[in-house]
Order: sequence, then structure tokens, then C-alpha cells
Amino acid sequence: VPSAVDAEHYAAARATADAAAMAKADALQGATARPRLGFFGVIDERLDLDLVARVADADPAWQVVMVGPVAKIDPQALPRRANLHWLGQQPYALLPQLVAGWDVCLMPFAINESTEFISPTKTLEYMAAGKPIVSTPIHDVRAMFGELVAIAGDADAFVAGCRDALAESDAGRAAREERMRACVSEHSWDAAAGKVRDALAAALATADRGASGTANAAERIADEATTQRKLATAG
Repeated sequence: VPSAVDAEHYAAARATADAAAMAKADALQGATARPRLGFFGVIDERLDLDLVARVADADPAWQVVMVGPVAKIDPQALPRRANLHWLGQQPYALLPQLVAGWDVCLMPFAINESTEFISPTKTLEYMAAGKPIVSTPIHDVRAMFGELVAIAGDADAFVAGCRDALAESDAGRAAREERMRACVSEHSWDAAAGKVRDALAAALATADRGASGTANAAERIADEATTQRKLATAG
């Protein structure tokens, strides 16, 4: 069962309608100019920090916003730039409002043993927020969402993907958002729970048929044994 998403939580309309939460998000990033290219998640060995720096260096007008706790790596190793902003860990409840203020969502994962089998939930969360996404070639992202996410195999392609996302036309944006909504609707937590329920029901039905078959076989063996005893007695 693939990752799922609480689409309502991340929906832009819901996020921007919460004035108090929007004010909190504005206090964190409101002074940061646009365009904003953002990431949220744990900042650890799975991220390609050199790539993050390359994105920030690609255009000084781009503001790269990184939200999340630092783990397993030295905070001093984080690249520092005037247009690179490390906001630290923020509440889950505030993530939709922060994302609402971004122009592009980033998934700058390193390609290594730590990311070989990951399936980032943020892919669908970014989609639910209606934002264009640029990602490195994580297997599940490429296989499941490659038609909706810009997949970049190296730093130059990643930067180009960001430029393309920022240059998106109104018509292109509308079409992408529509396709993302359709995708998100197929990956709700209710749909995921339904798949698990159906799989369990199928497994239990198979087990019941197997148990019934075993019982029938045992009955046939017992009947055959009784018949042989009767024949032996008659002889």
C-alpha cells in the first residue's frame, strides 16, 4: 500500500482561510522575498546538501526555505547563503500555511543507500497543496508520480526544473493542478484503509477455503479408514 495523504489538511483554500495560522507562517517567512522554493521534512543524511546550495546559488533572487529538524548530521555542515533560510522544526498544523507561501516545492534527496527504498509522503502533501514539485530520481517518486513531478538527475537539471516551474503559464498551472487533484483523490487515507481492508478480506476468505478443504479431506480419510475396517472384519 503506497503512501497516502490528508488532502483536506494541505488544501490551499483551507490553509489560507485560517487567518491565525497564516499570521504565524507570515511571522516566520513573510519577510522573505519571492519567489520561494521550499522543503519540509527531516534534514538529515538523506538530503543532498550540495544540491540545496546549488539551487540557492543558481539565482540570488530565489529564496530557498528549509523547514524541519536537523538530525544525524552536524548543523554546522548546513550550507549558508543569504537566500537560504533554515526555519527549524515547525508544527504539523502550520505546514499547509508555510507551503501556501511557496512557489515551488523541492525534494532534493541524495541518491544513496539511505534513500534507496524511501517513498516520501511529502510528494502527495505538496500535490494536495497544488504546488509544482522538483525532485531527484527517487524510485517511488519517478515510478508513481513521474508524470506530475519534474524529475532531475543532476544539479543542472534540478535547477532547470525549478526555472521551468517558476515560468509555468496560467493554463499550464491550471492543468497541472487538475491532474494533481485527481491523483491525490486516489491516494487518500480512506482509500488506503479500504485497500488494506479488501486485502485482509481476501486473505481471510482464502484461509477459510483452505480450512474447509482440509476438513473435507480429513472426513474423506476417516470414511476410507472406516470402510477398510469393515472390509477387514467381513473378510
